[in-house]
Parts: sequence; structure tokens; C-alpha cells
Amino acid sequence: MEIASRKRYTLRVQPKVASADLYSNPEIQRLRSSSGFKTCARECQQVDGPPKLGPFSRRGLSRATAVRVLIVEDFAPYRRFICSTLANLTGLEVISEASDGLEAVQKAQELQPDLILLDIGLPTLNGIEAARRIRQLAPKSKIIFVSQESSADVVQAALSLGASGYVVKGKAATDLRAAVEAVLAGNTFVSSP
Repeated sequence: MEIASRKRYTLRVQPKVASADLYSNPEIQRLRSSSGFKTCARECQQVDGPPKLGPFSRRGLSRATAVRVLIVEDFAPYRRFICSTLANLTGLEVISEASDGLEAVQKAQELQPDLILLDIGLPTLNGIEAARRIRQLAPKSKIIFVSQESSADVVQAALSLGASGYVVKGKAATDLRAAVEAVLAGNTFVSSP
């Protein structure tokens, strides 16, 4: 009986030219060059074969249990956009939505979601402060910021709180899926400039 050998494949992330102040920040550059960092799938270059997909298939997430997601966005049409984008990924279940920071903190504590998609510009309590509180009340929840803010200081503040990802709203149509997959695989994701 012949046993087929498994080939090992690796991915190399091609750095892009820093074109905005976001990517000229040394801390962001350090994160972009770290070994566990993933950017948008378009930047991945095949090195010696097809990419390893880890716990994901080409059709979406393939986990035994659904990943429980909390969406926090104050603008209802954009919240619906995020929900519809996530609906295309199997293995994700949107368990609740919140429209302000205080509601996000309460729902995170009550529901203990696996993943939180969090805007920064929220009423009553901004997303940065909400994330700080969520970190204490739901420490196992992974946070991906989805915001129109793209300044280096804001991105650095978000990641320093322990966020696993940062997606700029203008790129969410292409980056949101990649961010969710990267973060659930244990990597960090930041939208490319």
C-alpha cells in the first residue's frame, strides 16, 4: 500500500509601498512584518504550491460549531451590510447587534461572543473605550475594528488594546472576509492602504 506524501506550502506576504501615514508608523510596520500577520488575500503570493487554508475551506469557514458574532455599528444600513457580508461565510452566527458603545459592553458581557466587529465612532461610548471595557468583561472575545478612521494613532491605539484586526470601512467589501478568516485562524489583520 502506497502512502501519499503531504507537501508543505508557505505563503509570503508582499509588503506594499507605504502611501499613507497609517503605514509609515513604525509600530504598524512591525506588525505588518511579524510572522503571524495577514493582509488582504490579494497580497499573498504563492511560494511553493497552493496556500494552506487551515480551518477554512474555499467556500467559507468549516468549524464544528458556529462562531458567535456580535456586530456593533451605529449606522443601521452599514450594520446590514456587515450582516449580509458575514452571511456569505459558513460557520458564523450573528448572535446580536448593538448601536452604541454601552450597549456593546453589556451585550459582550452577557453573551460572551467569539468575535466582535466594532466601530470606533459610536454614540455614548466610543469604540476604543468600549473595547477596553470588553477586554475585561469578555477576555476570550476577539475584536476586529471596522471603522472609517485610518490614522496611524487610532489604528495603533486599537491594536494596543488587544484587537486582532482593523478594517477600514472603505475597504470592507474586499477586506472583511479576509479579516474574519485571518483573525479566527489566530492572525492579525490590518487593511492595506
